Amino acid sequence: MQSKASWINKEILIQSFRSVGWVSIIYLVGLLLTIPLQILMDWSYQKDELKRNVPTDGMNLMYYDNVFQIGIGIQLIMLVVIPVLLGIFLYRFLQVKEASDFMHSLPVKRTNIYTQYFLIGSIFLITPVLVTALILAIIHGALGLEQYYTLQSVAVWIGISIVYLLLMFSGTVMIATITGLSAVHGVLTFIMFLFPAGILSLLYLNAKYYFYGYDSEWYFSMELEKYSPITTIPMLHEGDFSPVQILIYIGLTIVFFVLGLLFYQNRKLEGVSQPLVFSSSKPIFKYGVTFCFMLLGGIYFAELQYRGSFTWLIVGYVIGSFIGYLVAEMVLHKTWRVFTHLKGYAMFVVVAGIFVAALQFDVTGYEKRVPKTEDVKSVYIGDWSYGYAQRNLEDAKKYNYDQPDYLGGAILTNKENIEEVRKLHNKLIELKDRSQRYVNYQHIYLAYELENGQLITRHYRVQINSELMKELKPIYESMEYKEKTNRILSVDSENVIQIRIRRDHPTYINVSIKDSEIVAKAIEALKKDTLNAPYEVRESWGYNEPGIEIFLSEQDIVHLNFRSSFTNFQEVLKETGMLDEVKITSDEVKYAVIVSAEGINDLHHLTPNEIIDLDHTKMVKDTQEIEQVLDQSISYYPGSPYAVMYMYSNEKIDFRTLDENNLPDFVKEHFE
Repeated sequence: MQSKASWINKEILIQSFRSVGWVSIIYLVGLLLTIPLQILMDWSYQKDELKRNVPTDGMNLMYYDNVFQIGIGIQLIMLVVIPVLLGIFLYRFLQVKEASDFMHSLPVKRTNIYTQYFLIGSIFLITPVLVTALILAIIHGALGLEQYYTLQSVAVWIGISIVYLLLMFSGTVMIATITGLSAVHGVLTFIMFLFPAGILSLLYLNAKYYFYGYDSEWYFSMELEKYSPITTIPMLHEGDFSPVQILIYIGLTIVFFVLGLLFYQNRKLEGVSQPLVFSSSKPIFKYGVTFCFMLLGGIYFAELQYRGSFTWLIVGYVIGSFIGYLVAEMVLHKTWRVFTHLKGYAMFVVVAGIFVAALQFDVTGYEKRVPKTEDVKSVYIGDWSYGYAQRNLEDAKKYNYDQPDYLGGAILTNKENIEEVRKLHNKLIELKDRSQRYVNYQHIYLAYELENGQLITRHYRVQINSELMKELKPIYESMEYKEKTNRILSVDSENVIQIRIRRDHPTYINVSIKDSEIVAKAIEALKKDTLNAPYEVRESWGYNEPGIEIFLSEQDIVHLNFRSSFTNFQEVLKETGMLDEVKITSDEVKYAVIVSAEGINDLHHLTPNEIIDLDHTKMVKDTQEIEQVLDQSISYYPGSPYAVMYMYSNEKIDFRTLDENNLPDFVKEHFE
């Protein structure tokens, strides 16, 4: 006669505590050592400092915005590991033949067994959390720890911890019902929780080899962490866990519980010791593993090649998929002798080959999709998706992410500028076959915000040639772009403490301007120079130029490069007698080598002797001629018609550019 059903059978509870209660005890001890003890140690330290009359201001108080910030590393590890361990050991009777036979010989329905073990596991997980919370509440009132944490933050910690623990536990329990090996149980559990984020990562990384302009970085920076409870755990430290996520996790917990119950009710007893107990799940596992290994192998071999290689991507697909297929077969057959089971792999290769070939034709029109000007609300143009992503955070203003210069790039709303960006986009599409494989390349990131709320993003890696410069010039020289990318234009000279001009290479410079009248003139001059600066100056390589630091405070500094085109600023320095301290003179130069650089993208990878030995060069050692070249040369940028290598007296070198319109006469005569 069957026993009456009850929520928790006393004997099962006692047996479960004897066998797996240690996991709950370890969790409780871990929480107590991590949270209350840490708080007491902080409180004791503060108390000792006060007794010693050491001043403690607000900056010294160990205040925690939320309880997850206390011992964050250990806490978050336990949130993942403890429920998985508990689920593996608590449901181990499903993987051991003797225990399985005994449990299923009892006059208890499977539904009751499954439910009772689930409730027992939940109690083992929730009890340590509640005990720790009770202790936190007691010491909070007894010791007056309001400056450390609030009781409200403790309540939030309880709720989120329980949601996470039950989600991880319910997923582990569900996996227990479909496998007959404990080792496979643990591995499959973590694979399941990481699978959404993992497979999307592989798809994003592979997609950029098929869709020109595909923006994989955007999804990594903004989307990826949302797709796995394990990758969202770090968000707890910042308190970014939303009510929507909590509801989703509660829903998933219920789904895992119900699916686990259904699987358990249909599970056959002879499934013990089998990696997967349901035959229908074996092909899903086998080809799923093969597909994931294929993507991983492809991206591994492609990225090993400098700038990536589609050929090596395919080689990686073949090697990765073959290894993945063998691994899956070995797991399913529990032996390494699986080389007679390759018929399924041949079928996979055919299907994967057709799929890869189809992707080459861009049937969706992704690569050529450029929104119409009237449909665009705003467009962002910059170097990376990170700058755009940070500007759209809710706390962007709090961290000054919305300020010019902070992250680079600009969000443009002027319709004329939007149209110019569209022209640039179309030119980038035209240059597809000549892009992506350059040594000296730059990144162009575009993000269209459409009137209907949609977002279109593209990321291109290109070499800036004359065709692209023609399209970029009106964008970068527009007033809207300059105002949104140059913080100097919004600086009030009355707020400036000092202006400092510094450089370490190739010669040392350190000049300060503190006089308020000179500072005001200098700021005004810098604003004019910035507004008048041509696009070519923006693209020049100015890492050897002096740096201009405008101090609004000790922490708030506006940085500029002292460009050759800053004529108004140079006039201010000249009037005050500081220009000679900043300007490099011919006395500091041993010699200069002028190169007719047509067809040479970059001189930086050549040694001085190799540059001297190039065809179409001129060695300059005369001090007057060096002075003329110094006066006319501007910041270096690859692809310029004439380049200059300066060898300084201190044996350091520098590269500059000579404009065709301002060539000294002796240079013109030499190259005619």
